[in-house]
Amino acid sequence: MDNEDSGPSNPKFLHIPYDKRWNYLKETIIRLYTEEEEKLERLVERMKAEYSFDAQPSAYKYRFKKWDVKKSISSHVKTQVIKVQSKRKRDDASTSDITIIQGGRHKPLDKKRLKRWIDDSLRQRRLPELADGVFLRWNLPYKALVANTIQPGDPSSPFGLLSPSSSPANIMVNSPENSSITPTQIFGPSPTTQLVRKQARLDRTDLFIQGRHQDLLLKLDQDERIVVAGWLHDFWIHSFMTAKYWGRGPQSWTPGLIAARTFHPVELDGRGSLASERSPEGASDSTIIPPSQLCRWSIHYSNNMKYDAIPSLPPEDHGEQDIEDESTWTQWNHSDFCRTSADIMRSALSSENSFSRILEDDLPLFKPSILAAVGRSQGQIEAESWAFAIMARNLDALDMEDPPEELQHLYPFHLAAAYLDGARKCCTVLDHLVSGFEEAFSVSRHYRNDLGHTVLDSLMINILRSHTSISPSEVCENFQYQNRFPGEEVDVCGRWDADSRCIRQLYASGQSTIPPEWKHAYCHTSVQAICHSMMSLLTAPWSPDINTPSGLFSRRCRWCVTDLTLLPLHTLVLVAFYLGSRGTPGETMFGAIATLSCMLALGANPRGTANVSAPGLLGADTGEHCTHSVVTPLELALLVPNEIVESWPCERSLGWRTFVTVLDLASSKRDDDDGESGQSDDNDSCDHEHRDIPTSDNFYCQDRDLGVLWAACQTEMLTYRRLETSDPWLSDRFDIQKLKDGIDEGFGSTNIPLYNDGKMSTFTKCGWFEDAGRVVGRIAYTPSAQKVCASYFMNLEDWDRTTFIEKCTTDQSRGASKLWELAYQILAESGIIIPNLLDSFADTIHKWLPIVDLDRLRRVTESRSKTWTGSSTPALILAIRLITLQPCSHRDHAGNTRFYNTMKLVTAALQPDIVLVQAKAILALYECSHGLPQQAYLTLSSTVAMASLLEYLEQDSETWLKYGIALTTLDRVIFLSAVDIFLEPLMCPDTSIICKRVQSQLVPRRSPVFPNLEPTTRKLHLMGQTAMASGRALQYVCFSSKGYAAAADYSSIEAELYQLVEDLLTRNENHP
Repeated sequence: MDNEDSGPSNPKFLHIPYDKRWNYLKETIIRLYTEEEEKLERLVERMKAEYSFDAQPSAYKYRFKKWDVKKSISSHVKTQVIKVQSKRKRDDASTSDITIIQGGRHKPLDKKRLKRWIDDSLRQRRLPELADGVFLRWNLPYKALVANTIQPGDPSSPFGLLSPSSSPANIMVNSPENSSITPTQIFGPSPTTQLVRKQARLDRTDLFIQGRHQDLLLKLDQDERIVVAGWLHDFWIHSFMTAKYWGRGPQSWTPGLIAARTFHPVELDGRGSLASERSPEGASDSTIIPPSQLCRWSIHYSNNMKYDAIPSLPPEDHGEQDIEDESTWTQWNHSDFCRTSADIMRSALSSENSFSRILEDDLPLFKPSILAAVGRSQGQIEAESWAFAIMARNLDALDMEDPPEELQHLYPFHLAAAYLDGARKCCTVLDHLVSGFEEAFSVSRHYRNDLGHTVLDSLMINILRSHTSISPSEVCENFQYQNRFPGEEVDVCGRWDADSRCIRQLYASGQSTIPPEWKHAYCHTSVQAICHSMMSLLTAPWSPDINTPSGLFSRRCRWCVTDLTLLPLHTLVLVAFYLGSRGTPGETMFGAIATLSCMLALGANPRGTANVSAPGLLGADTGEHCTHSVVTPLELALLVPNEIVESWPCERSLGWRTFVTVLDLASSKRDDDDGESGQSDDNDSCDHEHRDIPTSDNFYCQDRDLGVLWAACQTEMLTYRRLETSDPWLSDRFDIQKLKDGIDEGFGSTNIPLYNDGKMSTFTKCGWFEDAGRVVGRIAYTPSAQKVCASYFMNLEDWDRTTFIEKCTTDQSRGASKLWELAYQILAESGIIIPNLLDSFADTIHKWLPIVDLDRLRRVTESRSKTWTGSSTPALILAIRLITLQPCSHRDHAGNTRFYNTMKLVTAALQPDIVLVQAKAILALYECSHGLPQQAYLTLSSTVAMASLLEYLEQDSETWLKYGIALTTLDRVIFLSAVDIFLEPLMCPDTSIICKRVQSQLVPRRSPVFPNLEPTTRKLHLMGQTAMASGRALQYVCFSSKGYAAAADYSSIEAELYQLVEDLLTRNENHP
């Protein structure tokens, strides 16, 4: 451009062609439009009048877009400004220091417009829904979280080298000199800065609430990440310990108590609080004391064991609770259970410093928004409290209430498998869930999680993470961005837990994975927990198919894009391979053999085929062509090169070859089974007719050899433990070399010393022990140690390392599940659904016999988890169905039906509770109404006795008034129905507990309060008064016929009845 063209003598550039004048007038146009704030129409007029430049408004809009000129700042740029300003921590960091670069021009930030935009955003803000498991994911403190998440060369990692002070290219920050003191340093941040920081906290909080934790961490600088990760992990460990110790010890786990329990030994004062609280900070600097190499263990026992009782010593009064000594912890009082663990979680979040020493003001999140989201999503926090109870393995906490629907999104069965604890709970948590969850919660519906893993896969992961050095990414591609397996903070054989000092110190030091030297061989405690968990998982009528394809070690062929998915036994072959190739010192492979034997007994098909790339799985795939083929588990095992196996220690090499030999034996037996039925004699055959589960669903009927092996594996894992580090991992009663030699020489598994020496109790052909423990039919699936031994030889007498598990709890829940299944089956055959059944009952029988709490029963039956209410509720449903059946015209038929006789047996076998009282009362009514007065009298007799014993448990007087009136009314009806057959005293006379309580609660008919009662309540009281008066009359009749003196004379009884009838007729009310 010539100087004469641009000089001051040519300010309008009239001599320049029109199309080129835009560039010469650009600065003038932008100044008028942005700095002088001229509107577009006014700009057009001024440019025409002052510069003789005539252009249409559309032409200006085109040029503004081309020059990137905007009068206002876009929402995107404002969001960038908030992000930049929120990272400036100094109080004097003003928004006035920020300049926006647009169209090559520097423009000061308009604070008023920014403030107005933020205010509008806050007014229009909608709180997002709380995502699933937002608190559950923060099981690692910051340093361990970094170690688990960071990926070398991964720019998307939230822990990458992001500069806290870096700003976008279009935003310039003019930071004030550090030496100068500004008014804002004295009086604090300006209102606009405060508003910007609030908006930033809200945006980050929304990311947390939505479960977008990766995006949240990317928006934080390192200091903020440390605070957020620390605060959320504090809440995680608080929730975990609350769930783990629910019902005993401290009722509130403060930061000091948590630190004392998990980091430092301290003493408590008499109130159970810390005498001196010490922070866990600095734990990373202390020496990490590794856990013992010696396992703990659990022993199942039957509650019908007979023993000589020895009076227990009175409990010691310690006067205080020692946080280091759980034996000094006291059980909670009944009133302490008024709050659930979810209530405690909500309370901890809403209070200041109840679980963390991090102050709310230091938290770069907006805590009120978190509380509001929790308040709006009650089901989510309930689900997380359930998940913590599962992870902490506390059955008492699980029994507190029904599971919320949201729990299914957290995959509770996988959680139980990942946090398996063979030392204290064994299979009981998983068994509790499988037995208790049906329909929408059923394990068959939630057998596979969002990663594609089955629950059985989670058990296999537990083996690999606990007893090998394999990395997560080698097991599953979905684990490629993490360095640890789920649940590593809990050891399957009880040597550490999430709140153990060694684990807390390990994670505080920045390590996220369990050190290899902490791990040990696939021990008997772990084998027992895995096998018993598989039994719990796969022996229920609603269990999934054990041969469901696995989600582990799956991949896709790069050449033909074929999905290569394994079956469970193929997965077990790889688990055994890694136990051999990357196992720990002392590994014998007994665990792999026992797990194989268990899976075969549960129906795993050794002849199932899968498309597998053995070179890819074994790390020998060159990627030059397709390497996969369809193979059985045995064929996959035989593809392992012999030179690899020979490079292993001798014990592992022998164990692997024996594992393959057993797999070969099972495959050949399955071939025989597919052909002819076999030659076993009748004495050795399995009596499958006693099993409640069809053999085609979950069971593979094996021959005697595999049955002996499975029985021997169970006996070995239940009776032997390594008591000292110098002891062998396997007893001499289970000799792997003799097992292999016996199979190779055609003797099968009978070469095992346990079998040869007659050490084992009677077992079936399939290897299940009879008449022991929890059974289906007469087959025991989790036998106790004393039931598998022909004589005592176990060495588990180290009681400090032993936990005894009573088997009745799971038996009862399994029985409840079976009874619910029976109830649904009976109703389905009649084409009846429960709501219609209850409506029919309410419209007829319930009107004059209000024995059933229908509101509660409807809530329970609408619940998705039926068996948490016990066995009495399905029994009540069946009783209602029985009483609403159309009566048979044949008089003798009513007392001989299978339905009626089954109900008699069921109600006689159940544990007493208030629901069973209702069921038995309806059964007595059925007997009375079908001409069975003697049976009705006996049933009512036991019902009244049960109700009298339970009377003190019921706190709701109105509910008990209904029960009492119903029972006394039924008592009078049965008496009248049998008056010509026999005369026996009333079950509920005036002197009985039930009548006395009813009488004390009845409002007299002539009381001024009576007319003001609700119609239904008034009706109930009239029914009670009628029952009381008629009872005295019938008692008089009974006593007079037997020659006894009645408590009241004839005249007084007659006068009472006349007065009652007169009152009823006078009131003109509808009475039963």
